[in-house]
Amino acid sequence: MAAANTIRFERLFEVHILHEFYLNNDNKRSYFSLDDNTRAAYLNELLYSDRYDIWKDISVEPSGETGKMLEDQHLRFVRTKTGFMIGTRVKYLVDKPYPFITAAPDAPFTFRIRINNPFFRNFSNLSLNTTLPSLYFFSNSNREGTKVFPSLSLPIEEFRSNKTYEQGEVIRTGNDILEAITRTSSSDAVNWRKITARGIAHEGDRILLPMRFRYTFESNSDVRQAVFTLKTIDGSGIKTIAVSSVEKLQQVPLDFRVDDSSARQEIKKGVYNLEITGDNGYQRQEKIILNPEQYNTRDLGMVEINYTAGDTGYDLLETDGSLKQFHPVFEIRLKSRITFWRYRSNSGLRLTATAKTSPFLTAENGALKSVMPVPMNAMPMEFLDEDPLIPGVFLPNPPGHSLRMEQNGMIYSDIYISGIKDLIVEEI
Repeated sequence: MAAANTIRFERLFEVHILHEFYLNNDNKRSYFSLDDNTRAAYLNELLYSDRYDIWKDISVEPSGETGKMLEDQHLRFVRTKTGFMIGTRVKYLVDKPYPFITAAPDAPFTFRIRINNPFFRNFSNLSLNTTLPSLYFFSNSNREGTKVFPSLSLPIEEFRSNKTYEQGEVIRTGNDILEAITRTSSSDAVNWRKITARGIAHEGDRILLPMRFRYTFESNSDVRQAVFTLKTIDGSGIKTIAVSSVEKLQQVPLDFRVDDSSARQEIKKGVYNLEITGDNGYQRQEKIILNPEQYNTRDLGMVEINYTAGDTGYDLLETDGSLKQFHPVFEIRLKSRITFWRYRSNSGLRLTATAKTSPFLTAENGALKSVMPVPMNAMPMEFLDEDPLIPGVFLPNPPGHSLRMEQNGMIYSDIYISGIKDLIVEEI
């Protein structure tokens, strides 16, 4: 028990922001598929050798109102190489630590995530063309019981037949997670592959919007008339916006600052469904959060942490208000972008694979591209085949700025080389 005159702080909670780009070892297994002990041991190894520091790529800061909350509640914001933690001043009652406040406030903590590294989007699995300018929203709220601790991400959605998926986007089918290996609107198995990662951030986490924004139709859609309907989660319509044009609709400005009632009431901040219907069979439904105070175009997203999350695993405190014996450590699991690695000769010559690399590379107009898209990775990546008898090979990684989307929607990373002994040959 601490002495009466001792000011003591304990960890209230922690948020780890973990990125596959620094954590994967090969092209087959995701760091997020490993067991907890293996993951922890490997992360500690990287931290000890100063090979993981997420602050090189992003910054996290308490929002304005949270900064005041931290001061009022005797809390401290502390940056770590894996993200951040909140420490709380504690008092002891019957040898148990309690926060130095009379009661846990209802207001959540909110933290802004901002990108520092200009190449962060190149190696992160972020959509390049989006219909909504929404930001990520990560929360420990789990009142529906659908999240799996310690991930702050929403469950991955099942395949939508009316949606076009970019290369790298993920869907759920039963207990399996699949990623698109090319741009597709088909559920045909040839367009998808199973991955082992769990709890990863995905496009379904991008739901934070202001009251006014633009909706962008996909380039392959042919919509000239559309109706946008904002509905509550229980299905009640609040506001409808109808648009039409003699030309294909591209971007449509939407304004949800007031509802459609005669009283012209302001629409409250909160969670809604946005339904979009148009001619030629166009139909979409998106879950969104409208909150202009939290939305900032400079941000990648927002982290929200509640004292009471509706799930004891995600709650910050014990039911009696004391600190947990082991403070909750939440995770934001960022997936690497997958691209076709394409090797080109820096002398303009044609490249040929050897026996060692032919299982992994295929010829394409004098270049060699990976047979399947490969996760971007900070360290040299070992290419492994499904057949364990085929030896793996290490090949050069693409530079962080190398990213190219072809007209067919396939995403490439180009690597210029002059041949690699026993692996890639230049034809003279």
